[in-house]
Amino acid sequence: IANNEATTTVGGGGGGLFCVGNIWPSIKNSILWGNAADSAYGANIYSVNINLPIDHSDIEGGIAGIYTPSGFFGGPYTNNINSNPLFISPSAGAGINFSGLASNWALQNTSPCINAGDTTGLLLPATDIAGLPRVFNQIDIGAYEWQLGTNISLNDTFSKVINTFPNPSTGLFQMTNLPVNSKIEIINLFGKEIYEETAAATQTT
Repeated sequence: IANNEATTTVGGGGGGLFCVGNIWPSIKNSILWGNAADSAYGANIYSVNINLPIDHSDIEGGIAGIYTPSGFFGGPYTNNINSNPLFISPSAGAGINFSGLASNWALQNTSPCINAGDTTGLLLPATDIAGLPRVFNQIDIGAYEWQLGTNISLNDTFSKVINTFPNPSTGLFQMTNLPVNSKIEIINLFGKEIYEETAAATQTT
């Protein structure tokens, strides 16, 4: 939940999450960052529930980013961080004047959210929001599971299909120490082969 904004027309608080009435959420493995409110009522979270469970999440401002009308937040607030999640390319600001659809909310390689989540007590989907395996090593905080930089052991009979995100990518995809006669094919989202190479000798490509 990132780069949203609450204005006086909708209460002025809880730019990321506004919990009233019978709303009793539990927040886990989630990112609330870059949200804005035009009042002092919790840029990230406004909640009438003073006991709002938050666990293994990245909450900007920590407990100070949570507002309750009583002025007291009772948690439980466990195993959370307050660090820039380092999205690859977030929107330039908060609110409707900035398009989140044109942004890339996946995590950079150095994000503190990588391997910082927890699977205890959860029934997880098989894939993340990009269709990649939901858990790689340890579950990440956020909607995208970081899987770049994967080390793959190669041998003469190795065959592997690797999905990359974002696609198209402007970054570098590097494979090292390829065995002789390794065949590399790059296929786009439409199933069309756009690149093919066979390693003549052990090499990096």
